Amino acid sequence: MFLSESTVRTDADGNRYIYVPHSRQELADMFGVARPSLSREIGRMVDEGLISVEENRFRLLRREAIRALVHGCE
Repeated sequence: MFLSESTVRTDADGNRYIYVPHSRQELADMFGVARPSLSREIGRMVDEGLISVEENRFRLLRREAIRALVHGCE
C-alpha cells in the first residue's frame, strides 16, 4: 500500500525522490508503530546518510545499503 501510493518524481536539478502524501502520524498508523519511533528511525537513516528528507520528499541516497537493511528484516 505504501509504495503503491508513493510517487517517484524528479526535481529541477534532475534528482529523483519519492513523494509521500501522508503525515508522519498517518505513516506510523499504516506501519503500526508510534509516531516518535517512526521519526526516530527516519532521523537515524538521515544521520547514517541512507536518505534525505525534505517535508514529504524522501530521496534514497544509498540504495544498496537500504536494500540490505530491508532484506535483513525479512
